[in-house]
Amino acid sequence: MTKVLLTTLNSKFIHSSLALYSINSFYEDHKLKGWPEVSVREFNINQRTDYIYTEIMWEKWDAICFSVNIWNVEETLKIASMIKLASPNTRIVMGGPEVGYDPLDFLKNNNHVDICVKGEGEKTFFFLCQALFKTEALIDIKGISYRDREKNRIFINEDSTPLDLNELSFAYKHLDFPKNQLVYYETVRGCPFKCSYCLSSTEKGIRAIPIYRVLEELDFLLEKEPKTVKFVDRTFNWSSERTKKIMDYIVEKDKGITTWHLELSPYLIDESIIEAVNRGRRDLFQFEVGIQSTNRKTLKEIDRDDDIEKALRKTRELIDLERAHVHVDLIAGLPYEDFVTFKTSFNRVYDLEANHIQVGFLKLLKGTKIREESKKYEYVYQETPPYRVLQNSFMKSSDLSRLYLIEELLDLYYNRGGFQESLKYLTGISKSPFSF
Repeated sequence: MTKVLLTTLNSKFIHSSLALYSINSFYEDHKLKGWPEVSVREFNINQRTDYIYTEIMWEKWDAICFSVNIWNVEETLKIASMIKLASPNTRIVMGGPEVGYDPLDFLKNNNHVDICVKGEGEKTFFFLCQALFKTEALIDIKGISYRDREKNRIFINEDSTPLDLNELSFAYKHLDFPKNQLVYYETVRGCPFKCSYCLSSTEKGIRAIPIYRVLEELDFLLEKEPKTVKFVDRTFNWSSERTKKIMDYIVEKDKGITTWHLELSPYLIDESIIEAVNRGRRDLFQFEVGIQSTNRKTLKEIDRDDDIEKALRKTRELIDLERAHVHVDLIAGLPYEDFVTFKTSFNRVYDLEANHIQVGFLKLLKGTKIREESKKYEYVYQETPPYRVLQNSFMKSSDLSRLYLIEELLDLYYNRGGFQESLKYLTGISKSPFSF
């Protein structure tokens, strides 16, 4: 019996890998009798490399498939290299955003990797397992690049076509439900916005799971009573009608246990969201709202040109309800955002009085428009993951380093709580929150 392992290194113990669950579920629903036996194992980057290696090597695998991201790529490659040295006949397969952008370069630089998967993994993994079972050639499998060791050549196959999400199997259908972990759930792929720094901007259009299926899957999740379910939809409120149906259903079926985490576009917050929060219990929902910048020139340059005043107003309305935890984001290092304009963005977002303010730092991710235009803005950034910006033509390295220290203080004294009254007094007698 051919044996295949699906695995990854999560960033924390409490996280689970939606990718592995989804790929495995599709495979289990479509495989034929006698096809490869697939197992799923999750690790995290805080575990020792030798421990993960040993746990994987307890069994003999014909193929080991890693889900790779910016937070785990370096550790994953170390482990894969050890496995290949110890078991040369085991095929090492890697997929995920950190692999798929330039698979030729990835394979050239990592001789211990045999196959790279580009794009969505569900169907590609299924066809790959079919090929392993029938010992077929890999040349006809769309969405992969692979190394032919006998011919000493690398082959780049045709890209796969995007899935109709109605074809997807429910991710948590076959594996044990992740207990005491953050549960990720997906109803949409793609995003209506084309922010130049985001990988979602590389996708065309929005593909959604039909609403009747979403409500059925919500029933399953509600029955399992997880502590937190996080929708990974890049813009949960892309459709007002759909948003209303899902939030109303969660309010109606609430069992008083689960909190639902939603990522919202501030530009699309409407009355249906406000009404659902008001009707539900306190902390039924928590929201992540991406403001990123209040500088109009910056917003236009990153293809996010919209009504920032309305966005701030609607975000404040959501916060003022005091019924849901609201997390707002800023990004340092964007085009045309210098130290002075970032100060303005910071102060305006601070004045919203959100529960959590995150000052993130721009990462020039492979495949994004902003990375392709990096010379235009004189970007200097880390050559290895997470590709964080170090300086550009608008901010010196000392400016960004200073902002990093401010972010540390913000996290310690604002986001962790316990200093609300002190901060309110001290920022009130300072020139501004940023100055303080």
